[in-house]
Amino acid sequence: MEYNCPQLSNHSGVVKVWSTIWTGDRQFHALSVFFNSLMGLEPVQQAHLCPYAGPTQDSPGLLSCLESVQALGCQELHCSGGACTGIQTLLNGCVNHCTSNLRVLRVDSLLLFAHWTVSFMVTALHNTPLQRLPLTNTGLTPAEWTALMASLKLLQLNILEVEARCSNPTLVGFLSRHQVQELRVSSDKHHSTSRVKLHPRPRTFIPSLVTLNTLAEVITTIMRLMDVPKPFLSLAIRLCPLSGQHCIFPMLIDCTEKFPELKELQITVENNINNPAVCAVPDDKRVCSAKCIFLCLLKQGENLNITVSHHNSCWSQLTQRTVC
Repeated sequence: MEYNCPQLSNHSGVVKVWSTIWTGDRQFHALSVFFNSLMGLEPVQQAHLCPYAGPTQDSPGLLSCLESVQALGCQELHCSGGACTGIQTLLNGCVNHCTSNLRVLRVDSLLLFAHWTVSFMVTALHNTPLQRLPLTNTGLTPAEWTALMASLKLLQLNILEVEARCSNPTLVGFLSRHQVQELRVSSDKHHSTSRVKLHPRPRTFIPSLVTLNTLAEVITTIMRLMDVPKPFLSLAIRLCPLSGQHCIFPMLIDCTEKFPELKELQITVENNINNPAVCAVPDDKRVCSAKCIFLCLLKQGENLNITVSHHNSCWSQLTQRTVC
């Protein structure tokens, strides 16, 4: 069998590992040996593990590799994976007591929630001074997201990214116990955002949150559960018009009305921008409070970026100047 060796790059304390094909544990064990050879040398500040395709089964070798990275005193660990099929996620890993320097843990794969690696993952989430935690493409169910978020206590965390499958009540409960300043909710690549009927309840004030970046559908729901400081620093809205949708602006206006004192508004519109009706200017006299607006239209890999600096103008005035 031909051995497909991962490609390595190491400079300025950053190690990147990527490969197009993963044949099994021996590649991860080889990486573990490589990382162990760096002990006592120049510190490795960042490690990026990027198996673009695979593995297709759970791998104990990956656990050895991750433990070797952590033993180096690495401060940033990024792990992303491609088509990882046939792997079942779970959360019943053992939390081990260890010393770790991890400040950033970026997981864009279900690999770290598999049988062999979940103990490393839950240990990292409970025993490291994390400041930034993006968790995407994890394969976790909504119930697993709820169990995970309820168990965490990350006192130094200030930037959080989760999937839309993490329910809004769960997310607000987590924010109320932490000092997160920036929240990003990403769309799920495999599941559409589910609409959950929320019973009326008092809104929770989240004093630390100053930046929110998510889908419009999430904003309209989560803001029924929480209040944020005024003025609010930055709101980024992602709009993905459906084929039958006529105009993006009613939903956009509904979102921004929940932030009456907004300094910066970023709008990203994906799909269907060739349809003039999608960006049709409404005859709406409601005021946009944002001092600065950034509009980005995505079209088949091409971006059209427009910046508007107007304060307290009607939506009809702003959109007539930006959408063209």
